[in-house]
Amino acid sequence: MELIRTESKEDIPPFDREILNERLHLAAVGDVWGPEDGFQEFLALGMSKGSIYLLHVRKLHQLYCRFTVHREAVEMVRYLPKSKTFVSVCREQDFCLWRINKEERNIKVVDQFKIIRSLRFFQVMESFPDSKDEIISVAQSHQKDQEQEPANAELVQAGSSVDRIWLGFDSGDQEAFEYDDQAQTLFLMESEKSKEHEAPLTGLDYNRKLGLLVSSC
Repeated sequence: MELIRTESKEDIPPFDREILNERLHLAAVGDVWGPEDGFQEFLALGMSKGSIYLLHVRKLHQLYCRFTVHREAVEMVRYLPKSKTFVSVCREQDFCLWRINKEERNIKVVDQFKIIRSLRFFQVMESFPDSKDEIISVAQSHQKDQEQEPANAELVQAGSSVDRIWLGFDSGDQEAFEYDDQAQTLFLMESEKSKEHEAPLTGLDYNRKLGLLVSSC
């Protein structure tokens, strides 16, 4: 279970892929957003058969969204607010980045790959555009129908939205990544390995106000 917060009610439209009558679903959801068009909060639930449910906090008894992402049980669901991209991990350690297609009322998978190490903790952090950390591209989604010229690469990166995530593994290892929505690329950030734990992690949390990440073993 994960609490998701969006900047606008337009970011996540209500739809249910298992109900053919869209009007019936919209009528059941009703006006849950309230009079203001500001921040909206949802509970994201990963189900045992690969589905993901979204419930609006103002109407928890009513399904807001339902769709299938994985074939196995979903163990983690996270939302990257700047790129408006979801990340989910299933029991088989499949790591999937996806977005909600508002026009088609469905999801669009951006990239998907398998994690070799057992993932235990997953934190979404604030991005730091002026960071001097060295980054390495580790995963990229290729679009055959959209090719970018090398000369425009810097312009695309300058106008992109970047989210930073921190992964903690059972072994005690930790990795930090940045996701660029324009390049649709996941970048590995070089970190000082000598500062990591040498025992299995027991906790990993992030304080957004202080910008600090705390881990324990």
